[in-house]
Amino acid sequence: MQMKRPTVLKGLTEADQPRETNRCPYSDDLTTSWLGWVQTPQYFEHCYELKVLGDPCGHRNAVFFDAVQCGLDGYGSAFFAGTNAIFRRAALDSIGGIRYGTLTEDAFTGRCLNQKGWDSGYFRKDWEGEIGDPNERFPLASGTVPDSVSATFKQRKRWAQGSCEIQFMPKEKPDMCMDLDWWKQYQIDHPIQCPPSGKNRPLKQRFMRFCFFFNAMYYPWHSFAAIIYYMVNCYMMVYGTLPFYLNSRVVFCAMVPWILLRGYLNRLASVSVKNLDSQRGQETWFSFSPVFLLALWDAFYSRITGKQATWANTGGLKGGGSILELPNAIIIVILFACWAFAIYRFYDPEFSDFETPWQWFPGLFFGAFLIAQLWPMVKMSTQEYFGWSYDTLTDFSGYLSVMCWYAFLVFFCAQWKYTYQTTYSCSPYWADACYNTSQYDINRARPTFFEG
Repeated sequence: MQMKRPTVLKGLTEADQPRETNRCPYSDDLTTSWLGWVQTPQYFEHCYELKVLGDPCGHRNAVFFDAVQCGLDGYGSAFFAGTNAIFRRAALDSIGGIRYGTLTEDAFTGRCLNQKGWDSGYFRKDWEGEIGDPNERFPLASGTVPDSVSATFKQRKRWAQGSCEIQFMPKEKPDMCMDLDWWKQYQIDHPIQCPPSGKNRPLKQRFMRFCFFFNAMYYPWHSFAAIIYYMVNCYMMVYGTLPFYLNSRVVFCAMVPWILLRGYLNRLASVSVKNLDSQRGQETWFSFSPVFLLALWDAFYSRITGKQATWANTGGLKGGGSILELPNAIIIVILFACWAFAIYRFYDPEFSDFETPWQWFPGLFFGAFLIAQLWPMVKMSTQEYFGWSYDTLTDFSGYLSVMCWYAFLVFFCAQWKYTYQTTYSCSPYWADACYNTSQYDINRARPTFFEG
């Protein structure tokens, strides 16, 4: 069955692989278009969580839909996101329909279609036409978001586990999920014309598709980095130093420029993403890390034992807490405890074995950053567990938060001055003249940055 290509696909067909400019861009003929399906963004109905709270759970996934998918479209490799997509019948027939064998059959189906040689496009009707004209720019479809943090975690765990299952999947498993006899007969009765295989595409396109697929399927492994951040930061706040040696010259000359360049390029690539959505993407990367690691373990367990782990569809999850929320609560409590201990050790004379007080600052600042990343979702989990309104524990204006931090800073500096004037007045680090310096070992000071 062939479909007449609608006008909205004009920009997509002209940007596809081919082809000659004197051929009709609306034709379904494979000499003109290899387009297999078109994905559109996922929009959600306005709810309190999105409209007022600013989407703390990252449901909009704006970095993916506003930046990543746009880049994928340039290589004819947009991901099938499960909903809001239109397919060419011949494309689905060429792989036997939706491909199962994983919890994320949408991503797997899209991958199979790209490997078969079909291109995929990404279309945004809300970005096409006259700006400000609701008759020109509008969402093509909308849905609802999970109604709790627990439902969100279960949804994201299912997505991550499906991605891991695709990694671990035996080559023969997809064929075991369909009637091969029927499939062979169907191909005989209905010959399917397919584009050249994805393996025959230009090297640039094949390489970029591999990069896209690798990043999309292996993202649960990135969660190990978040767990390492937590562990390193706790060590820094307890012992006042890193758990490993770090050359200051390397940090200053290589790592800092790399971080700045990476941040600049990332922002340049996601210029269409609002700042708040970018911030939510970073926060949820930390908040979802324990869930992703559990999904990775479940997928590995299923691959070894052959038993499928239990899961639930997004729409079937209603309210209530989940044990998946517990790791974030435990982590933020540990970070708070270590942060308080670092402040205490900074002032207490019994813990005066540090070389300079500055060595505590990196751990304190890093700890405050990690707590800030976890707080939005942990706050929602707490509100839902105790049945509180989402307005509780929320400073909408930001004024109270700023005043609290200002008061803490004043107290910190005043206490710092008092402690080091009374306790360390003879220290060579804090006084030019000292009547009795025999109690201090000045030689324990390490070389400065310029001395090596």
